[in-house]
Amino acid sequence: MKNILSELTIVCLFAAMIFAGFMGMASTAGAELVFGIAALVSGVAFVVSLIVEARKMGLKV
Repeated sequence: MKNILSELTIVCLFAAMIFAGFMGMASTAGAELVFGIAALVSGVAFVVSLIVEARKMGLKV
């Protein structure tokens, strides 16, 4: 399980960066909203994965 969470963390970080990059290139408000929400969801998943990983290592978060 530890390897899956580590990989999920890395994937979510890259996804958030990609979505943020596309958000800057979006030409309509709807597209900016979609990419913004996707970036936020990926960012939240990234933070949650880090917290779960830290707790499994015994760190107090």
